[in-house]
Amino acid sequence: MQTNSLYILFTIVLMLIFPVLSQAQEVKTKEEVRINAQRDSTVTVSDSLATATTKLNPTAIQTDTLKKKSSLLTDVVAYKAEDYMRLSPRENRMYLYDQAQITYGDMVITAGLIILDNEKKRGLCFWNPRFFR
Repeated sequence: MQTNSLYILFTIVLMLIFPVLSQAQEVKTKEEVRINAQRDSTVTVSDSLATATTKLNPTAIQTDTLKKKSSLLTDVVAYKAEDYMRLSPRENRMYLYDQAQITYGDMVITAGLIILDNEKKRGLCFWNPRFFR
């Protein structure tokens, strides 16, 4: 009971003292000093590059001399999995679980688990007999 009365007393004192301490108004004096504002005398500077235009000579533009590399994949790769598919950005791999199937052109790969490793550019297939009866 004594602890509660101390908390109540402390709260009342804070409630009475805080408004007095938190006032931020200045006290008015009889001698006020007025400062007259003056205009700033800055000179505006225009952009020196705004009106400069150049014409491009079409014969001066060179075409790209590097040959583009042919991509390794020439057809669409489709994949599906019966259970689920998991992408692992940390390992840079994709996991296809339970009757996984990858179709590339006319080639079809079916396995119980397929792991595609994008870093080493290879695929691992695991066969599970319980999925294929």
